[in-house]
Amino acid sequence: MTKQEFFDLLSKYESGKCSKSEEKLLFDFYEQFQTNDLIANWSNLEIEQSRVKILRNINATINSQEPKKNWKKRLAIAATIISFISLGSFFYKSVYNDVFVPENAITLTLEDGTVRIIAAEEDANLLDLDGKTIGKQTGSGLFYTAGNTVKEIVYNTLKVPYGKSFKLGLSDGTIVHVNSGSEIRFPIQFIKGFNRTVFLTGEAYFEVAENKKQPFIVSAANLNIRVLGTKFNVNAYPEDKTEEIVLVEGSVALYNKNSHYNPTKCTILKPGFQAKHSIKTNQTKVENVLTEVYTSWMNGELVFRNMSFENIAKKLERHYNVEIQIENKELSSQTFNASFGQEPLLKVLESLKENYGIAYKQEKNKITIY
Repeated sequence: MTKQEFFDLLSKYESGKCSKSEEKLLFDFYEQFQTNDLIANWSNLEIEQSRVKILRNINATINSQEPKKNWKKRLAIAATIISFISLGSFFYKSVYNDVFVPENAITLTLEDGTVRIIAAEEDANLLDLDGKTIGKQTGSGLFYTAGNTVKEIVYNTLKVPYGKSFKLGLSDGTIVHVNSGSEIRFPIQFIKGFNRTVFLTGEAYFEVAENKKQPFIVSAANLNIRVLGTKFNVNAYPEDKTEEIVLVEGSVALYNKNSHYNPTKCTILKPGFQAKHSIKTNQTKVENVLTEVYTSWMNGELVFRNMSFENIAKKLERHYNVEIQIENKELSSQTFNASFGQEPLLKVLESLKENYGIAYKQEKNKITIY
């Protein structure tokens, strides 16, 4: 029996359409599967390996926990699981609240709360809870497809840990570069008649697909950022004292997220300008900036201009996934200029020490600044 015949027969059994002779054929094959490596010559595609893992896990349960008479029931369960994973589809490890998720894992939370750990650098399809293809993963990015398969807005949430970044393609063609320590909640498909609204915690760079009939809105911290088609960076980490919006192309309108959009009362941002909104005072300051300073993180670079050491330390924590403790309190408020490419953390620290006399001690994942 070929692997495709096996999966077809397994699906047929799960739907209750197998004849007695087909059931016997399937069970005989499964009985051999338990003691022989029948997949030695199968494809090495990740999806095939994933299916095999499912069967092997079930087999291990049968051998260690259950009497032999219950293996048919387990096979039915296997069929249910495997039928959900169509050939060439993207296989995630699904976990729930009572299962440990590594801190350094990129995760996708579905509308029912299921958490899927995303393996980096995969090339495969992306499925919703019903097994329908809604996009694909290509390398280090998820790309959702346009369509009208949903009747109401359904959200997914992408979470990127410290030390990593990830690319997200929304169903309208908008591209979002999500920085480390950030989270974005977005519709799997945008629906006509509704604004294209996403919710950001952290930092992301947006390249928004133009659609004059459906404004694109980023809801972050205290502000909403409303656009029709443009490129801009949003920095809105919850631990920071300000949220910053830097416009590269086009125009954006900023307004309080608790208010309705009113074009006469918005802060309009032009290309090359930054809006810095104080969380404490709820005031927004606009100034001309070099946009490259605020978008360099997409290339793995770190650029600091007139930045307090406290903020520099936070960016280093996110970028390198470390903990930084500043013992020298006077140092926290001092401002510095520095530029780094893709250097390792130790080289960055040595550069700060050499140029600014900043003393430090490293113990595993913790950096202490004196």
